[in-house]
Amino acid sequence: MLVDYRKLFEYEYLEDAEEDIAWGDDSATILDRSERERLVVKLLGEALTPRERNVVIYHLGIGQTEGKTFQELSIRLNYNDPSAAQKVYDRAIKKLHEHLYDSELGIWLHANAAFREALRRPESGGTVTRREPC
Repeated sequence: MLVDYRKLFEYEYLEDAEEDIAWGDDSATILDRSERERLVVKLLGEALTPRERNVVIYHLGIGQTEGKTFQELSIRLNYNDPSAAQKVYDRAIKKLHEHLYDSELGIWLHANAAFREALRRPESGGTVTRREPC
C-alpha cells in the first residue's frame, strides 16, 4: 500500500522558484503535484468518514514529515489496540480503491496516463512534442 501511495500521491514542498529550478522541476511538474494533492484531499473528504480520514492521513504522513505506526495511532486516536487502527485503515483503503476511478482524481489520472503515453509515441500521428527544461 505504501508503494502505491508513494507512486501516486507523493510530492515535495518546495520553498521558492529558485529551489524549483535547482531540483530540475519545471512549472508543469509543480502544477501536476499541486493538482494531485488537491484531488487526493478531495477524494479523502468524499469517500471516507472523518475517523477513517484521520487514520489514513496520520499513517501515510500526508502533510507531515513522517507517518505514524498503528501503535501510535491507537494511542493518538483512542483505539483499543493497534489492530483496531489497522482494521480501520484497511477498510478506508478499500473504500478509496472503490471510489478512485469514479472520482475526479481517477479521471485526471487516466488523462495524465494517456498524455504520457502520447509523449512516448509521437509516431502515432500526434503532434505532441516534449520541451526540454532549460
